[in-house]
Amino acid sequence: MKENDLVDVATEDDIVCMARVVKDRGETVDVQLLVPVARNTFSFNDTIENVPSDAILGFYDTDDIEKTGMYRMTNKNTYEELDYESASDSDQDFVPDEYDSEDDDDVSLVDEDEDEDDDEDE
Repeated sequence: MKENDLVDVATEDDIVCMARVVKDRGETVDVQLLVPVARNTFSFNDTIENVPSDAILGFYDTDDIEKTGMYRMTNKNTYEELDYESASDSDQDFVPDEYDSEDDDDVSLVDEDEDEDDDEDE
């Protein structure tokens, strides 16, 4: 890896985020994590994190964050996530039919005991 390469890093919290390589030290890598600074706005952190090399999960084919197609620069070191609304509107993998069961139609909102009492009154 070379300086400014963009990579995906697994943090200690098992969160994967984009980072910029500062220095490859062999068994460890110094990186600057891309962190949120406001809603839909991100910046590379000034703090340099030293992570194990095996925490690097993926590489981008560019060192230009805009060429990833995921962000666009709005100011120096400030980036806006592209396609933010569609990604956050809902869970794209959610399929309602998977959560419906055949028993759902058989559920009564009236207590069975109440129903029997009504029949006796007539």
